[in-house]
Amino acid sequence: MKNQDSPHINFSFTGLTSIFLGSHLLIAAFIIKSIIDGAKLRGEGLNYNYSSLTETYVIIIVIIAFLLFPSSILFTENRKAKKLGYQCLNPITKRILIRYSLTLITLFVILFFVGQQELYNYLVPCFLLIYGVIIFVFERKEYKNVLIISGVCALLSVICLIIPSYWYYSLFILGVAHLTYGISKQQ
Repeated sequence: MKNQDSPHINFSFTGLTSIFLGSHLLIAAFIIKSIIDGAKLRGEGLNYNYSSLTETYVIIIVIIAFLLFPSSILFTENRKAKKLGYQCLNPITKRILIRYSLTLITLFVILFFVGQQELYNYLVPCFLLIYGVIIFVFERKEYKNVLIISGVCALLSVICLIIPSYWYYSLFILGVAHLTYGISKQQ
């Protein structure tokens, strides 16, 4: 029973949670890439009205993805807690989930600020670097393999700084890494 009150047993990036996070990353990256490519094909990049509309669509997709991250963690951990017969949302776990959500909100605000400064080449590297730090800080230290994802985020952010057009492939690799890690740790 002592482990049931542990703050970390109710909150992790393994198994089904990692699968959901990976699929959210893949879907969001694909939709954003499709929106941007569609705007380029239609020649809307030169027209301000269409450019702001494209930017609005991308922001909406990013907001939805950011809202799905903590929701998927809460859903899968609640399901796991019911299966194991303990309470998922004890006060310590609520604090951790709120801290995680606040760090995601902070990440979104940073990315929004970078986007408002029209430093679009730095959006994905900032996301990858801060997301890697979030995984490093919030993940249980018993799962050393998930810390590899944190290192992959740092490596991909450096690659995105060097090759700005590599943003889609970096998010794709991160999504696939989450998916494969989740499948390998599925209980």
